Amino acid sequence: MVAVKERGFMPFSAAGIVIVMLVVAMLGHAAWSRHQRSLNVVDDAASSALLTIAMSVQNDLRAAARYAVYRALWEVSKNADNYESDGARELAIESLAAGYFAERMDALPIVYKQHDARIELELGTSSGRPAFDLREGDDGYAWATARLPSRSRVRVSSWDNSLVLELPCENLEVFIDSRYFLLQRRMREFIDGLGSVGTKWAVMEYTAAWAGAWLLEKVTMSASRSKAFFELAWAEHELDIFGSADHVATVGGLIDTTAGTGETSEDILSDLFNTTVVVTPLRTADVEAMGEYVDRALEALAEASTALMKANEHVRRGSDALTQKPENMNNIGPALENVQAALGDAIGSVTWARNHVSEADQQFEQLIDFIARSAGQNMIMGALHESLVERTRGDYPSPREQVTWGVKGTLAKLDNLEIIISTLARGVGADDTIAELEDLMTDLLNKITSSVQGLLAEPAPKRWVEYTSYAEPGSYEGEPPESVGKMAPVYIDGEGDGTISTLKIILQNAKNNLDEMKGLAGRAEPALDEIKSAEIDEALRQKLEMNARDFSSINREQLYELLPPPPIQSQPGLSVFHNFNIKKVRYSREDPAGWFGLPTPTPIPLWFIGVTLWWAQWDITLELEDGAIEEIFDFDNPTLPLTHEAMGEEFIAHKPLAYRHEVSNNMFNVRLVIISLKPFSISDGLLKWLD
Repeated sequence: MVAVKERGFMPFSAAGIVIVMLVVAMLGHAAWSRHQRSLNVVDDAASSALLTIAMSVQNDLRAAARYAVYRALWEVSKNADNYESDGARELAIESLAAGYFAERMDALPIVYKQHDARIELELGTSSGRPAFDLREGDDGYAWATARLPSRSRVRVSSWDNSLVLELPCENLEVFIDSRYFLLQRRMREFIDGLGSVGTKWAVMEYTAAWAGAWLLEKVTMSASRSKAFFELAWAEHELDIFGSADHVATVGGLIDTTAGTGETSEDILSDLFNTTVVVTPLRTADVEAMGEYVDRALEALAEASTALMKANEHVRRGSDALTQKPENMNNIGPALENVQAALGDAIGSVTWARNHVSEADQQFEQLIDFIARSAGQNMIMGALHESLVERTRGDYPSPREQVTWGVKGTLAKLDNLEIIISTLARGVGADDTIAELEDLMTDLLNKITSSVQGLLAEPAPKRWVEYTSYAEPGSYEGEPPESVGKMAPVYIDGEGDGTISTLKIILQNAKNNLDEMKGLAGRAEPALDEIKSAEIDEALRQKLEMNARDFSSINREQLYELLPPPPIQSQPGLSVFHNFNIKKVRYSREDPAGWFGLPTPTPIPLWFIGVTLWWAQWDITLELEDGAIEEIFDFDNPTLPLTHEAMGEEFIAHKPLAYRHEVSNNMFNVRLVIISLKPFSISDGLLKWLD
């Protein structure tokens, strides 16, 4: 039998071989794939490790740059007054930071090479130097850009040099967690605003002198109090600008200035607080309200004058009606009607004049009532009321006396005028001839004209009162002129002197005196809001009332560098240190009475409101010893790792940035003016220096 070979089939042995080969190939490919993946994982891990190392080097460079800026900030800020401007100060910081960073930068490549051969730090060309740019960030913090030399880079390789990573390091942005720009700005505001210290000090001097003049009738210039007021004014200015004050130094200053005077710092604080409450300068609104009463009285008198002139015109009209009659007119009836109508109109006009004069009197009495109601706790208004209703000098009538006499006398004259007209009006009748009527009207016209002229004519003083006149505040420079003798007019010395014109001149001059008083007070005295603004802040006052701590054996400035006291206010979070000594205080009287050596204020009589303004003026100069220091600390950010020396040892401490300025202005000058409606005595009125 012959075997037949089947087509299309593979022997089982061959198929097995193929299958084995396929399995082996698949296993080999899988093993190769796993190997490749493991190699990739190794490469990724190596790359990440190299990147971490490179970024660590960059962070080291940033830390070195930040520390360089810290050192530069501290050095420049502690000597801030050595630089002419903010720009010069910032340039100095950039230059110093670049120098400090360069010192560290030169050593870094060697350090890295010694500790890790894989790291190679290339800092550009050998001639290139780093540069810094400082700029302000949010909330007064600082940013710095460290610009390294061109082509600076960090190069990191694997141990077998199979992987190499390079990162450029030409520009490094560094956040500086200290509020340098806030400190710089606030210190500039403090130095530029030192005039506020003088203003606050002047207001404190004013409140004390004002209270002395009004409550004690005596003003005493005291060097110890002036020094204490200056200490308080300085602390208030610190609080306004920095949100805190060196209350420890202020308390110490108060204790030093009151030593041996019989007063304590608590006495000064209490007196200043209490006198501020009672000080009530003359308010413009009050003077304007008083002036409005006088204006209405003057308007009423103007209406009375117009009515009186109309009365004269009515009588003239009646007289003219008779003289202009036809020659052949024999009937008296029409002429009589014209005369009676004219006389009736004249009586009505006189009545209107009387009413307006009475209205003027009412307005003046309302002025008196307004001042009386306003007096209350206001001593100025109380004194003004007294001056208006009572004689301040025996030989010169008070304003109320003059107005009362003037109104009574004027009304009496108007009553008499009305009687004359009414009598004639009742007396004429049909029995009178035209000629008789003409004579009667001519006689009446002459009487009316004479009476009206007497009531409206420019008055002459009834008598004169002698007094001594001095120059007023602001009317001279340097030495005041000599006093001169003057005469004050008395226009109304009894009821018989009362006329509309005399009432007008009395009231108009009263208005002028009120305006003059307002002007003098406005030019010389602080406004009420200025007095309120100088009141001691309650939180500061509580700090000042605490017992003073003894720092005599400790350098307080160095202590504050390490442990600054908490701020009084939470914002902006700054602590304050100051150190100054008051060398001397100088007082110089500038008003005429003081210039001529009199222990009294200078009088300014305002006759038509019955007031004598008593004014005294001083030029006060306070001199500080050289080297006054003002320093602030960024209390909220104790971030500068700097060396600190204590008890002969140095250690690293995290300090807040300090900003120190030596104050160049050591002379402070204020002008003190006191105006009172009551006389007062003065001590230490002569020119002198008080240490």
